[in-house]
Amino acid sequence: MSKARLYHHTSQIKPLASAIAACLALSAMPSQAATFTVNSHADMVAGSLRAVIASANSSAGADTIVFNSALSGVTLTLASQIDISDELTIDASALANGFTISGNNNSRVFGVTENKTLTLKNLTLTQGRTTADTTTSVPDCALATFTRGGAICAEGDLNLIDSTISDSSTTGSNAYGGGFFAGGLVNLYKSNISGNHTEGEHSSGGGFFAVGAAIMNHISISGNSTAGENARGGGFFARDTAFLGNSSILGNSTAGSDANGGGFFARRFSTLTNSTVSENTTAGEDAYGGGFNAGRNTSLINSTVSENTTAGEGANGGGFVAYSDVTLKNSTISQNTANHVMASGDGIYLIDYVRSGSTLILNSSILAGNGADNFDFRTPYGLGGGHVSLDATNSLFGDAAAEVDHDNGGNILNNNNPALAPLADNSCTIAVGTIGSGECVQTHGLLASSPALNAGADNGLTTDQRGTGFPRVVGGQADIGAFEGQISASTPGDCTGD
Repeated sequence: MSKARLYHHTSQIKPLASAIAACLALSAMPSQAATFTVNSHADMVAGSLRAVIASANSSAGADTIVFNSALSGVTLTLASQIDISDELTIDASALANGFTISGNNNSRVFGVTENKTLTLKNLTLTQGRTTADTTTSVPDCALATFTRGGAICAEGDLNLIDSTISDSSTTGSNAYGGGFFAGGLVNLYKSNISGNHTEGEHSSGGGFFAVGAAIMNHISISGNSTAGENARGGGFFARDTAFLGNSSILGNSTAGSDANGGGFFARRFSTLTNSTVSENTTAGEDAYGGGFNAGRNTSLINSTVSENTTAGEGANGGGFVAYSDVTLKNSTISQNTANHVMASGDGIYLIDYVRSGSTLILNSSILAGNGADNFDFRTPYGLGGGHVSLDATNSLFGDAAAEVDHDNGGNILNNNNPALAPLADNSCTIAVGTIGSGECVQTHGLLASSPALNAGADNGLTTDQRGTGFPRVVGGQADIGAFEGQISASTPGDCTGD
């Protein structure tokens, strides 16, 4: 199979529930063709990870690598990249404190040099680094200077389970994936992607870059960044579709002209369920989408987008920018800002890219309290432009009633004070990141004065964004937005019923 084929990777995208089930199934994969054991934390000796991977490369079929129990909590520092040429699972799940592999800011950690699947369990990969300008679109992960993936360059699919990719970078023009690059599908489950970076013109995906779909559940993506002209997707860049469930996209950034998507950039469909996108930023002229930049149809269910910003002339969409239909169901978009007099759409900026007509649907959702100029929703066409319409039901909308094309009843319009408590754990039960990390998906509680209380609809949902133990309806009628219940103004974070 030619390597050029990888950039034309196509995939059958399943519904989100099936995608998440597939992620969960990864943790119970059957025994592989052969199992090899790492017995040393040195790099280039018998029994080392490098030596064991070389043996697995020579063994036909999908192999598994495990670790001697004495290696729990140990760090391996590499002298150079380790190449992987066959399907492989590296499993440190039996180690109570996992196993860490460092590129020592000198090299990439893994290069998957064929279109094969790599699965990592209970591993930390850190301080991977590549530096060079890339002039070809054909991935060659065997090249240590090929700027695709600071810690991992994978020409096929990549699965991460209870693992961390941190403090890695790739620098140079067309540098993709500060943490990792995958030429196929990406499945992430209970993992952290943090502190990774790309820098250079067109250097996209500070945390990671996926050519195929990116399916994420219980994931923390934080503190990643890109810098450079057209450097897009501070947290991650998905060339295909992005599915996020029970996940947190926090404090990622882009810097540079046209550096869109502070939190993430997805070219095709984006679906967020029980997830929060917060405190992400873009800085630069025409750097759209402080929270994220979504391509085609975008759907948010029981999710929060707040406290994201853009800073630059023409940097529209403080919360997010989208290029086709957007549906918000029981979600909260608030406290986002497009910080320039020549930027618009503090909450959402919607572009009908193919000019066939696009719709923003608000269903029991909050789109209010964004920006000092109170422009919660804007399009490039102006009111009555004919390309974009707004359809609202049981929602709280901060802008003028005239902006709503289809008022289906139960709406609270022209009210830009949703009275939200600060973003907090609020007794949440949805954990994100690696097992035992202590992180969870944060939400904005509703203060006692909030007009959203008892004014929404459940839309068939049984819980609010916090999941099990937090019913969607308390007090006879659902609240508007991602959170159900009331927060005491005197004791922030203390959840009470309506």
